[in-house]
Amino acid sequence: MKRTVSISLPFVVLASLIFAALNACQSEANRLEARQMAIDQEVARKLEVYRKIKEQNCRDEVLTAASLIADSLIIANARMQLDTTLKPPKPFKPEPPTLQTLIDSVPVKPLFPGDRKKSPKDTTSKN
Repeated sequence: MKRTVSISLPFVVLASLIFAALNACQSEANRLEARQMAIDQEVARKLEVYRKIKEQNCRDEVLTAASLIADSLIIANARMQLDTTLKPPKPFKPEPPTLQTLIDSVPVKPLFPGDRKKSPKDTTSKN
C-alpha cells in the first residue's frame, strides 16, 4: 500500500510567511546593491542598443554618400572616354526653295488634234 502525503493549507501559509520574513530580513544595503546592479545592467543594455542603432544609421549615411560619389565618378569617366572626334558634324538644314511662278500667255490647245466625240461623262468641257 502506498502512502500519500498531503500538505495542508496551514502548512503552506506558514511556509510562505517564513519565506517572506527571511526575505524581509535581508539587509537594506544588500537590497540597494541589488537594485543598483539591476539599474546598471539595464542602462548598459540600453546604451548598447543605442550604439548599435547610431552605428547602423551612420553606416547607411556613409554608404549612401559613397554610392552617389561612385556613380558620379563612373558617369564622368564614361563621358571623358567618349570619343566624338570621328563623328562628322551635323549638316545644316537647307533653306526652303523659293517658288517661281511662270507667266504663260499661250492658250491651251488639245493634245490630240482632230474631231473627237464628246462623252456625256465629260464634265471638263464648257459645251
